[in-house]
Order: sequence, then C-alpha cells, then structure tokens
Amino acid sequence: MRITHKPTGVIAEASGGWKASLHKLKDQAMEVLRARVRARQMGLEKPTEITHDYEFPEGKPWPNDIAEYRRILASEGEQK
Repeated sequence: MRITHKPTGVIAEASGGWKASLHKLKDQAMEVLRARVRARQMGLEKPTEITHDYEFPEGKPWPNDIAEYRRILASEGEQK
C-alpha cells in the first residue's frame, strides 16, 4: 500500500505479503508517513531538490544592507 502526503509530496509504502490485511498495511504506511512528515517539519530531512541558488560575484564584499547592494549593482550597470 502506498500513501502520499499531498502538501509535501512525501510517499510512504507498506507491504506484508498476501496474508497482511489492508487495515494493518494502511496503519503501517500512515505511521511511516507521519514520521517522515514530522522529520521534514523539524528540519531533520533534507528537501529533495533545491529550488534556487545564487552566488554573489567574486571580490565584492557582502553588504549589511541589501538596498545598498542593489544600488551598487545598478550603478555598475550604468557605468558599463
């Protein structure tokens, strides 16, 4: 039996052969699913994919103020 947690996409499976009842399989899968979702909420499980990544240009210090950093980038763009 396979159960998917729709908001997170986490999947849990349980199998027990031909003798296992569907109720027991569902209970096992739900237990695994709860543990995986809880681990993800607590930050123990890493996300499956990185949605974005940005590296700042080399040789430029990281400013404390993002607005100042944007002004610097804009002024450099105008100079080129």
